[in-house]
Amino acid sequence: MMNNATNDMIPVAEALGWLTRMANADGLLSPNEEELLVKFSRAYGLDEHEILEQARQTSSESRPEVTLIDYATRNGREFEYHITSYLRGTDQLELLAWTGDKYHQGIYDPSNTNPDLHLRLHQTDGEHVDFYVECKWRHHWMKDEHGRHYWEIGQKQLRHYHYMAREKQQQIFVAFGIGRCGIQPRSVFFIPLSAFVDCRIFRTTAEAS
Repeated sequence: MMNNATNDMIPVAEALGWLTRMANADGLLSPNEEELLVKFSRAYGLDEHEILEQARQTSSESRPEVTLIDYATRNGREFEYHITSYLRGTDQLELLAWTGDKYHQGIYDPSNTNPDLHLRLHQTDGEHVDFYVECKWRHHWMKDEHGRHYWEIGQKQLRHYHYMAREKQQQIFVAFGIGRCGIQPRSVFFIPLSAFVDCRIFRTTAEAS
């Protein structure tokens, strides 16, 4: 049996050829498939860079049957949908603007740097208050060297939002979703921009907001 099994084994090069064709069967070479080809190449002493280049060329010649999904981006966008769903069934909140995220080769609408939502709260006395909401979703809390759970916002973004709040004389809040997925987070916190210290918001502070 051992001899028959040995005789039936195909050469490494042929096995790699089949592996490459399977990876490109959908017309798209994913990061996980690239990693598998690299491991195979290293295991059998092949040139991983040459193998990947050949695989990528084969992939570029095929019409993709699938599209890679950036799950972080998808959850971020779906969390915006979750937050805007709060507007249903109320005439007190009005959506004034919803920032887009289109970007191509360094070209983008300057308003893309604004918080995601511009809202207006209609008060019972006929007056209204405008404010902004930036939507952020994360799968889990981060932990610092002291074991404290926190989440942080980019320093450049935070500086821009502080400047914007001063210039427009309007409040900015961060709607922070944690856990599960963007469209159905485990918890949601509405945090005023002023609560952030050195770009971080600690879990204890968020839960007290």
